[in-house]
Amino acid sequence: WVEDSYLDRVALAAGHVLARGGEAERARALADALAPRLGPESEQWSALMDDVARGRSEEQAAVALQRAELDFTTNNLGELGPELAGIFAVAPQSPAAHLMAGRAAMRVDSLALARTHLQETTRYGDPAQRCEAYVNLGIVAMREGRSELGRQAFEAARRAQPGEPIAYINLARWYAQSSYDDSASAVLELGLREAFPTRPIKDALAAHSQNRGF
Repeated sequence: WVEDSYLDRVALAAGHVLARGGEAERARALADALAPRLGPESEQWSALMDDVARGRSEEQAAVALQRAELDFTTNNLGELGPELAGIFAVAPQSPAAHLMAGRAAMRVDSLALARTHLQETTRYGDPAQRCEAYVNLGIVAMREGRSELGRQAFEAARRAQPGEPIAYINLARWYAQSSYDDSASAVLELGLREAFPTRPIKDALAAHSQNRGF
């Protein structure tokens, strides 16, 4: 025999897991079943419904992101803008959407707008998203003539995801372009030890040793 209150707690926990795991409709079904037992005014039921609403928003944003990614890949920026606006309406902190918006803004040289979106990605993104955002922030800074800020962003990219080759390549490129050849080589050698795959770093190191750009 199991107490009803215990079953309610298990069902609540399951509802939260479903809502946060991309199963918002199943979570809503559990919430509906629990409503007569917990009461729609209870804090527990309200918290579950908050997760359901959040889960639905994230699912809608994921579908819209797929369409936006296609528009971005094909450089269809006219369609991309409304797609991203729709995503931000339901998921204003979406790191993937902010990253895409930042890169799109860079394509049309709207660097201040790009920086705003990329900074949002560094706040809410996973390590891979933060790394890519910092790399792009470094590129933005370099295009603005703010070299030291560019270096700092490339360093932050390496810290965000130490196993990502592009973080080392961009940082090493900064040192090479600033005539710190030994530092550029040291960064690439570090990348060989820390990052994977190593082929891009090996290619960059070979180019650098031959005084070629990379």
